[in-house]
Amino acid sequence: MIVEPSEWAPRQASGPILFVLALTGCILGRVGYWLSCKALSAPSTALWVLRRWRRIAAILRLGNAHFPLLAADIDDVLTRSTQFTLADRNAELMLGGPFLLSLDWKHRHEQERQWLARAFVPGGAPNPLLERKARETAETAVAQMTAGRTDLAEAYAEEVAYKTVLAYLGIELPENTTLRQGQHDLRRMASYIFVPPPVCHPHWMATHRAAAYWTQHLTAEIAGEEVPADSPAVDATILEHLKAQGPFGGLSSARYEDWIRANLHGLLVTGVGTIARSFCHAIYELGRQGRLAEFQDLAAGAKGAARRKQVLGYLLEALRFRPMLWMLPREVPHPTVLAPGTAHACNVPAGAFVGVPLIAAMFDENLVTDPDIFDPTRDPKVYRMFGFGPHRCLGEQLAELVLLELSVALSTRFRIREAGRNFPAIRYDATAADRLYVTLEPLA
Repeated sequence: MIVEPSEWAPRQASGPILFVLALTGCILGRVGYWLSCKALSAPSTALWVLRRWRRIAAILRLGNAHFPLLAADIDDVLTRSTQFTLADRNAELMLGGPFLLSLDWKHRHEQERQWLARAFVPGGAPNPLLERKARETAETAVAQMTAGRTDLAEAYAEEVAYKTVLAYLGIELPENTTLRQGQHDLRRMASYIFVPPPVCHPHWMATHRAAAYWTQHLTAEIAGEEVPADSPAVDATILEHLKAQGPFGGLSSARYEDWIRANLHGLLVTGVGTIARSFCHAIYELGRQGRLAEFQDLAAGAKGAARRKQVLGYLLEALRFRPMLWMLPREVPHPTVLAPGTAHACNVPAGAFVGVPLIAAMFDENLVTDPDIFDPTRDPKVYRMFGFGPHRCLGEQLAELVLLELSVALSTRFRIREAGRNFPAIRYDATAADRLYVTLEPLA
């Protein structure tokens, strides 16, 4: 049988067509990834849009996506954790195994949080190991700084957070990777959770490599930690406390060790990135507000509880204007009602996406008095940057304490020269704060 050219010509052309389609998909994926990272790093723009839309409607709807804009409705979504879930959305994004994925099932979530809280707050008091490690690490980093142009992001905040969180959790610094590579590994995994890169992007391969490496490292560290014969000291590491507590809820020893690994992995990945981004955002906003000099004067040598509380007030108020994450994602597993009992209540179908704009809640006059005024004396209960209700960040205390020590150590030795509307912009690597260059002047 002789095949005419007209019969096989379309098949010949299919190769180039598929190549063009694949290339177009790759380009669009990269553009979408870049835009998503930019959007998460632009809270001021998001706030401007959300506040103006709130004058029109209490809920912003974009197709199957819903965004409540009032503080009461946002708190309601965060409180109803079985109807607006986090786990289903993030399950396939947790490379190396899921962590805290049972938080959408009330009974198991409460069990897990209680077990972790016993390690974080042994005997009902904060673990003194965290404060000591954070102070030592921050002071060591500042002692190595010199006057002049300095990066406060990767070279200070992220490095201190990385070393402190590892020590606090009880995980040794990996021997076969550099300090910077370890930091980059964690920021890749943290960014992947919030904005997964397309398969054709270099970040995708780097993230999967990092997840495999850290899963192996954490598994070895946990297996090598012996169960203490006696109750651990109050200032023992989180790993030592969890090992001493033993399995819960009928878990076998092997599954309990895997549960420890998954949770330490999650706390490490999200903790380091959150702390570094928060510090950069706070310094940036304090500079833009013209309040950086008074903040540093207050933070310099701050030791007493009352003064440290004032310093934290400045940090939290700055993060109200520029939170580390201005929106949290939620999925709807079953049909439900958004803002029930209100005039603007609406039905939400199963499979819908609900974006929870925390920044909108913190600029709602019904929650925050005079929201446009920078007031570091506000009641901490108005802040939502660490979430609200059963999903409130378990590492909130960890983040606040490290932020305090970063601020105190830096302000005790240096002053940041820049201030005002032209304060240097933060440079991001995906969603991680990568560079914040400022000019440091040593104190006389």
